[in-house]
Amino acid sequence: MKKLKRLKEKNAPSERKKSIKKELVAFTLVCILGIVLVLSASAVYFTYDSTKESLTKSLKETSSLVADKITQKINTYSILAESAALYKNSAGVSTISLKSYLQKECSKYNLTKIDIIDATGNSVIDSTSYLQDTTYQQVKNGSAFLSDPIFVGDDVFFDYAYPYDNSVVMIRFPYAIL
Repeated sequence: MKKLKRLKEKNAPSERKKSIKKELVAFTLVCILGIVLVLSASAVYFTYDSTKESLTKSLKETSSLVADKITQKINTYSILAESAALYKNSAGVSTISLKSYLQKECSKYNLTKIDIIDATGNSVIDSTSYLQDTTYQQVKNGSAFLSDPIFVGDDVFFDYAYPYDNSVVMIRFPYAIL
């Protein structure tokens, strides 16, 4: 028994050293893991934040460019609408001649359709009634109007209505040309 007691006494300091070593290793590992977690979380946050800022800046620049392009197209369509209305008001212009002129302009500008609507709400080309058309209704107050997108099957269009004198020029163009 005495030998066993002596052995325990001799091994006690080494067991304490092992225990302290284990605690020190465990503490070091916990600290390292904590630092890694904090650094990872901050890296994720800063990456997210910088990506969000970059995306916001990119979207603002893109929307500005798109707005400028749409404004240019609308200005072009306003000039086209005025010229169509002037052509219609020219003396001696027949419906056939007007229809041919509008078809040429459609081809030239890649438009789907140009129509001129008289004061009664009917097309001067084919007598189609536009009285129930939302875009026509909006333009009756005297200001040009661009419709919301119009979906026809897989195609997307916009209608642009431009008032001129007692007529309204309706231009339908595909989304693809914007």
